[in-house]
This record gives sequence, structure tokens and C-alpha cells, in this order.
Amino acid sequence: MKKVTYLIVALLLAACFEDKGNYSYNVINEIVIDTVGFPVAYTAEAGGRLVIDPVIAFSGEAIAGEELAYEWYFYSSSLAVNDWYPVSREKKLDLKMIYAAGAYKATLYVTDTRRNLTSHATFDVNLISKISHGMLLFHVAGGEADFDYVATPSTVRELDSAVHMRDVFYTFNGRKLRGNPLTVRHSAIDGRAVNCIYVSTDQELLRLYARTFLLEHDAGELLVPPLPPRLHFEHIDGQGGSSINVVFFISDGSLRRLSYGAQHYADYSIPTPQSPGAALGPDVRLAPFSVRPTTSGSIVYNPMFYDTVGQRFVYLANVGSSTSTLEPLPAQLPAALFDVNNIGKELLFLERGNRYFGLAVFSGGPGDYWLYEINLPAAGAYSITGATNLAHGKHDMSALPGIDEAVAFDAGTKGDFLLYATRRDIYTCDYQGANPDVAARTAPVTATRVNDDFPAGEEITGIKVYKYDGGIYSQGGGGASDPSYIYYNALNSSLLYVSTWDGTEGHLYEFALSPVDGRLVNKTPLYRFDGFGRVVDMGIKIQYREAF
Repeated sequence: MKKVTYLIVALLLAACFEDKGNYSYNVINEIVIDTVGFPVAYTAEAGGRLVIDPVIAFSGEAIAGEELAYEWYFYSSSLAVNDWYPVSREKKLDLKMIYAAGAYKATLYVTDTRRNLTSHATFDVNLISKISHGMLLFHVAGGEADFDYVATPSTVRELDSAVHMRDVFYTFNGRKLRGNPLTVRHSAIDGRAVNCIYVSTDQELLRLYARTFLLEHDAGELLVPPLPPRLHFEHIDGQGGSSINVVFFISDGSLRRLSYGAQHYADYSIPTPQSPGAALGPDVRLAPFSVRPTTSGSIVYNPMFYDTVGQRFVYLANVGSSTSTLEPLPAQLPAALFDVNNIGKELLFLERGNRYFGLAVFSGGPGDYWLYEINLPAAGAYSITGATNLAHGKHDMSALPGIDEAVAFDAGTKGDFLLYATRRDIYTCDYQGANPDVAARTAPVTATRVNDDFPAGEEITGIKVYKYDGGIYSQGGGGASDPSYIYYNALNSSLLYVSTWDGTEGHLYEFALSPVDGRLVNKTPLYRFDGFGRVVDMGIKIQYREAF
């Protein structure tokens, strides 16, 4: 039996051999944390539980349970002793693993409260995590909101089977999200120490640590006063390079811009709404969309938004500056295919597509649908002043099958086509964006159904192409030649996720897209996930420079 003793108070009495006195001796009853045949090293998984139930014995007679006090400490191996804090006061440790992956120690102190004697034992814990690249599924069930995390060997090359972590917010934070889900988005600067997730419902705006999903800040801490009349951040979008990141938040038509560099975790406060410039006038209300070219290095491009009041595009000038304002786009050439300053239609979808061109779907009413191409590269990096011909293509979509019933749109960056979905079907809408002939870039478009039938009773609720800005950069630090960099950049726009709802249960399908042109050619899903609520939004999660 192995004894691990922290503090034993003993009397060492000595007497001369000529001493004739009488002495009595008390044998100390030591507390023994028995580790013979008991594991002293454990492996736990993030989101799971660490359970250690050691055997407590005594060198003498048993000590009554009410006379013993227990304290468990769980800490990183590198953490100083004065930074420890107790995580349990029960004999049996049953601890939820809400920590980042790494090496930890769990130490138990057992105290005989009557004699003030204490013993301790320390156990090694290797905490592993299956949180890496993947998808976040924001769903609602029974009036409660949460999100699931899924990853497959498609998104994480080290995996040999799929990962599905259910109700992640509840698992790591002990409660469900309040309100109805709106959006979930990942944000990072080149993936270094900057890695967070924003979650928004119609009652909450939260920021979570992306490697553990732990709550970092709520709306009261994130938003600079005065707070909006209601929390309704329906659009969150970020762009980041190697040294700067800007996140855009749209709530009830107002835009807030958070810009940060290396001090991201210190500078998390989201400023008050951006003011429209004098040329726009005060009556500006933004649709929940934004579009911009990808970022490169430290460059942050001017994002474009859509004003639903003036039914026109606007942009954010001086995007990286605290003095940024919403401004009108430059006057366009008379021969432009359409006027970005006077669209006159309802915006249904806005996203970056192939060749970094913007794709916008508009409706002028039932039976009147249009696809507009916006030449975003012409907008320039820091200044949009010279962008006088942003209109690149204008296509009538009104005759497309199911377009009146479309529930979702998306686009990748590998081909000149738009994806749209009805309740049961997915279509590719082809356009001739690369054709120099203006007639081709204004011709009506056609669409082709690309899916096999989903199971009876399931209706599509969303589609999402797996794409991100600028790749994963150098996962292993080897730059563009690093195998991880090559793998994950090739993955960009090569997966399609489709969420469905059967009336009682949500489902998710992962499809492979062609690595050449991003089209859905294999109609058999790679993976299917079940058992969550109705999916309202899907967010792409990138781990960046983090080993799985």
C-alpha cells in the first residue's frame, strides 16, 4: 500500500537510559490515499467528464466520515500553486471537462478535521479535444436554442470517423441559450491567439472561446452603451488577415464595426452603430448581408452593404479606422449594366462567388427574380473612389424552376454558378460571368436539379458551402509548402452541407463538391447526422494552426 502524506505532526521523544520516569505514547492514525492497483494517470475528453473515486484507508482505526474533509484541485501542469482553486469538496471527483486540451493534474487533499492531519495524492490527466475544423449547427427544439458541432474526415484529415458534439453551449456552460436562434459565426486573426465564436439570438449576443465553447462575454460586456432597444443581431461577418481583423454586426438595420489587431482579447468591446455619411442622409437601414473580396495579409477591404430604405448599395469607408462611415458608392458609368446606387428591388441574398465577384439575388415581387454580379476586385483594397463600373452581369432568374419557393441560396468560389434550394430540391443556376460578351452576361440563366430525393417528410432548411477567407495559412508553420496548408486550401469550396427538418428532428447531410469546379457531382452524401432541432443557421468553424 502506497502512502502519500502531505503533513504529519509527530512527537519525537527521547530519554536518557537512566531516566526512570513513566511515559505514554499515542500512535498517529494516518490517512492513506491508496494508489496501489489504482490508476494515477487518466485521459479525458473535452466536453466529457473526469471521474476519480480513490480508496481512502487509515493506518489505524477508521475515521468517521463526518470528520473528514475533501478538496479537489484541477490545474494546468504549468500553473503556479497560488493560482489553484478547489473544483470539488466531495470524495469522488466528477468534473465536467470545460478546459482546452493539454496536460493537467488533479490533486486531492483529505483532512482529518479533528486532529488537523492532511494527506494528498496527485493524478495526471491528459485532456484531449475533438474540437477542430467543422460546422456549427444553430438549432431550436422545444423552444430552447443551442448549437451542435460536427466534424468529419473531410474537414479534419486526422479523423478516421465523424464527430458529433450535441448541445455544445449547454455542455460547456450549463444552460441553454435564451430566445430564438439568429446566427453563429467564427472569428479569428490568421488563427493565432485570436479565436472566438459569436452567437446571437433575439435575446442574447455572446462571445465564446472557440477551442472550448466556454462563454467569454455577454451583450452587457460586449456592447458599448447605450445598448440597443432590443438584441437582434441577425448578421455577423468578419474578415481577417495576418495582423488585423474586422467584424461587422448588423442589428435592426444598424451596423457596428469591431476592429482589432493583436490585442483582440483585450479590445473586445463592440462600438456604437456606424453613422451614415452626409451624402447618404440619416435614413439608412441595412439588410442582414455584407460582401467583400477576401483578405490578403494585413489588407482589409471595403465591405459593401444594402440599404433597404434607398434600395441601393453602400460601403464602409476607412474600414480599419475609428472614423469609418457608411458612404454611397461612386456614380457609375452611363453604360453600366445596372446602377449600384439605384437597384430598386428587395435583396434576398448577397455573397462572394467565383473570382471574388459578389453575387446578389433580388426580387421585384412574385415572379420577378434577378441575379446581379458585382465586380468587387474593381472596388480596390482601401479606397472605392475609382470604382465606376461595378456592374458585371445581370441575369433574369424569373423562369427558373422553384425560384418562387427558394428557401436558401449559397455560392462557392470555384465556378460560375449559384446554388439555391426549395423545400425538397437543390439547383445550380449557371451564369457566364467570365464571358467578355456583354450579351452573355445579361442573358437569362438556366438551372439544373442536382440532388436525389431526400427521405420522405424531410424539408430543406438551409444550404452551406464550406468556404473561408485565405485558407488555413500554415497549419504546421511550414508556409505554403506545409501539407496541412495544401490540404485545407484545396478543401475550400469542396463541401456542401444541407440541413433538413422532418417535423420532429433535424438532419444534416455532407456532400462532396468537385475540387475542380465546385459542382455537386456525387449525389450520395458522405455523412449524415441526426438528432438535433430545426437548424436555423450554419457556421463554418476553422481551428487554425491548432493540432487536432
